[in-house]
Amino acid sequence: MTNNVITKLPVERNEKGFWKHPSLPNFNENTDSSAIYQWFSEHNLELYFTMMDDDADQEFIDRWYDEGLDDCSPWEPTQPSEDSILLAIYDTEDGPCAWFGKPKQESNMEVVVKFTTDGKLVVEIPAEYLENAFEMGVTTNCFGKVTNRQAMLQYFAHEFANSDNDSKFGRLIDEICAEAIENGEHFVTENDEE
Repeated sequence: MTNNVITKLPVERNEKGFWKHPSLPNFNENTDSSAIYQWFSEHNLELYFTMMDDDADQEFIDRWYDEGLDDCSPWEPTQPSEDSILLAIYDTEDGPCAWFGKPKQESNMEVVVKFTTDGKLVVEIPAEYLENAFEMGVTTNCFGKVTNRQAMLQYFAHEFANSDNDSKFGRLIDEICAEAIENGEHFVTENDEE
């Protein structure tokens, strides 16, 4: 990872309300998403985006479309967190969008790692992702709340090492979550709420 630190700058929007942080490359609709995520990763940032349609005052959104407005300056995009850095406000086919970079926290850097040999992929999964899988129960309808992150990481490392179902990774994660809940593993408590 590079040590390129991106800092907050005063936002000076143009006449249409758009702006781009000078450190952000000139990504466009033809830019491969992996290049975008790689840039964010190299700068120790998580990408968050906010669409004006989901964030602005409904009266302004209605005026934007009904009156054909082309200046989104009245919209002040909501930051995902206090430490988020506004990186861009730009127009898309679906209306104005804002990009934020949220600095990764050390706690988010904990990972489950499955080491393999030559020709095989080494997978790193943020602990936060695994915790969210318990809470969301997407494919299993089993819901839980992690109470011990380190025990959870050790459990996943063991399950991945002993699994032959790598081709369906997302499903595997959900199945491991459901099994841990059903087995009453000590690091998770069952949660009946969706």
